[in-house]
Amino acid sequence: MSRKALTLVAVAAVSLSPAYAHARVESGPRWALLGSDGTIRVFRGNVISRSARVGGRDPVPRRGRFLAATPDGRTVYALVGAASGRAAVAVVSGTSLKVVRRIALPTSVTYRALVRAGGRLVVVGDRAATGGRDAVAVLVDPRGAGRPVVHVLQTAGGYDWVVYQADVSSDGRRLAVGFHGTRTTGGAVYSLPDLAPVACGTQERPGVACVGPAHGTVRFFGSALVATTGTPAEVVEARTDGSVLATVPTKLAGDHLTELALDVRGGRAYALGSCGYTGGLSLVDLRSRTARVLARPNPHGAISSAKPVCGDRIALLGRGRIALAQNFPPMPGAARGSAVEIVGTDGKLLRRITVRGAADDLVALGP
Repeated sequence: MSRKALTLVAVAAVSLSPAYAHARVESGPRWALLGSDGTIRVFRGNVISRSARVGGRDPVPRRGRFLAATPDGRTVYALVGAASGRAAVAVVSGTSLKVVRRIALPTSVTYRALVRAGGRLVVVGDRAATGGRDAVAVLVDPRGAGRPVVHVLQTAGGYDWVVYQADVSSDGRRLAVGFHGTRTTGGAVYSLPDLAPVACGTQERPGVACVGPAHGTVRFFGSALVATTGTPAEVVEARTDGSVLATVPTKLAGDHLTELALDVRGGRAYALGSCGYTGGLSLVDLRSRTARVLARPNPHGAISSAKPVCGDRIALLGRGRIALAQNFPPMPGAARGSAVEIVGTDGKLLRRITVRGAADDLVALGP
């Protein structure tokens, strides 16, 4: 059997689509993909180098951020069983994919985001409460010390405070949370490790968190925040007290924007259109506060596995590469198939890797 055939047998669950089968690259940035079956696959370039099951299959549709990694990529943290009642953080070797430790999380919470905060992890989610859902967070010691305890970030008050994503400031002292409920929106900032809310300088409205225009992803950008806005598809820059500094239209017409990746050093944000709307990729210059479309959105907005450049997750891989995770239909728990597109920072589609089942999240690893 040829080397190529052996490779295809070894990665039966992950393959290049025919159009890109000739572009097999075993060098390039390292990155990891988490599937809804609890399997982590590590890639070098567009070739899978190792895979391992680190958790069980989660049957409940979910969205969020379920992977994090140390800067050197030697340790990967996976949030598994996030909505099954058996949620845990799997501490995984980034080279062997051996599960070093499994830390059980408190039950009765749907966990939606896992982020690193210095030497600890913060797991954020929401749980049923009278008349809605509380937003909650759990601090986790990755060494397994102590017992994780649930802290309430936002009481329901008749609203469903469903968490979309979270981020931690570079100094590890603040937590930002973005909301995406049926009747809630906005973003909020909390201090660490006490998880106390940071004072809001704007007038809060029912169902709207402090950073009112935010809807979906919220990221720290120095002392400020950068966030998506849903519809219209804009990127907003705001202070942590909620006051808006700038709003930049992404030019992704017709999209409901909830995903972006932030290049802090370069002062750029990459806004990703959903495959469930019009797709496309836009580069937002946070210094000049202008936007340039890198990949045009589809004006028809049809859900299609053939749609160019769209996704449900985005990660900057380095070396001029961006990874976009796609699910069809575009909801991880309902997906019949998925793919990862590798595009350049110019928006050009370089490779497409098809994946069986759903792609829950992806993360860049170290060199």
